[in-house]
Amino acid sequence: MHILTYSLCDGGASSDEFYRRVAELTDAFLLYAKEMLLPHAERLRQLAERTGAEPPRSVEEYAFDLLAAGVLWRVYGTHALGLTPARGRLLRRLAGVRTASPRLKPAADRLRATWGSRWLLEQGGPAPQGASPAVPASPTPAQWEKLLLWLEASGDFSQEAGRLRLAAGCLTKAAPRAFRAAAEAAVEAAAWLTHAGARLLGGYTRQVAAFRAGLTERSARREDAILRNRSEVEYHLNWLGAELMNRAYRGAFEAAGKRAVLLPVCLRAHTGTACAAVRSGQGHTCLRCDASCRVASVMELGAAEGVEVILISHESDAFSHTLISRLLRENTSIVGVACTLNLVSGGLRAKAAGLAAQCVILDYCGCGQHWDDTGGFPTDLSLHRLQSILRSDPSSPTPRPE
Repeated sequence: MHILTYSLCDGGASSDEFYRRVAELTDAFLLYAKEMLLPHAERLRQLAERTGAEPPRSVEEYAFDLLAAGVLWRVYGTHALGLTPARGRLLRRLAGVRTASPRLKPAADRLRATWGSRWLLEQGGPAPQGASPAVPASPTPAQWEKLLLWLEASGDFSQEAGRLRLAAGCLTKAAPRAFRAAAEAAVEAAAWLTHAGARLLGGYTRQVAAFRAGLTERSARREDAILRNRSEVEYHLNWLGAELMNRAYRGAFEAAGKRAVLLPVCLRAHTGTACAAVRSGQGHTCLRCDASCRVASVMELGAAEGVEVILISHESDAFSHTLISRLLRENTSIVGVACTLNLVSGGLRAKAAGLAAQCVILDYCGCGQHWDDTGGFPTDLSLHRLQSILRSDPSSPTPRPE
């Protein structure tokens, strides 16, 4: 197994230590936020409730919104300021087309590959450790709007952009000094995560810089160029966000009558016709043709725990109207198994759909669609982590490794 960007095992046989460190980083963030972010997050929460912008959320979720805003500004602020409104609107429209129309998606992706990376990253690409060169210390309302357009135009941050657009809309209703103070606090929090994340989690992302450095000019002209170019601090942000959401949504997850596990096909030991899985409803059903296949192991665990296991070929299948309607109708909570850079967006999509969710992170990436240019190799996950989530531990808001 070749490590492309990240590995939760960091050379070991288990990812238990990784989950312990993520919990430690999350606890540290909550302590930091209590002093530096919660006043701004509480103002956001109150403004959202007063205006009816969305159902109630915890103040910690708004604190994470501010942290995410700061990280994305530090990483992509220069690119956002360099994107013209006309190009941004065109790319945003193409991103909408690929989501709304499977028939037009290939054509939209070709256009995005031709124009997107050049227009979105023409300032030179993300700087090391996620800080754009010469980016202003904190965004003004107009600059925040430019960042939102850039995020929407990229097609990679639609969920995050929605959260930040709501935050900006609320903050602009407050006094100008309140917006400025919140923006400054967000950027300072991002700087804190850059250092704290590198200290606690840097060992798990040590290959990210080498992977990004090895991207060729040809591979930069791909529809997924921004995904492949993501910086280390964005990996750490997603891990922190996943842990926070697991804690925040744990009660709703446990309250549901049934549970299901959504697995990506990159866990399969075999691909194409060599895999015996058959299409079934909204996903695939594993026939356990190979006992060494990780999907077969999860199927066995699911059978033992009385949990449905659904093999998903693409993220769009996981959030199809048919599947979501069935899960909601049957009062089913989900455990989503996902690659690192899909954690926050996937959690936000599940929340928006009304699903009570927890997540388990793939131990490393290896799919040929986005990461491995030689065709891909099977990924893996921690069965111990999955089992601890399915076997609810009432003494802790999120399962911890033993």
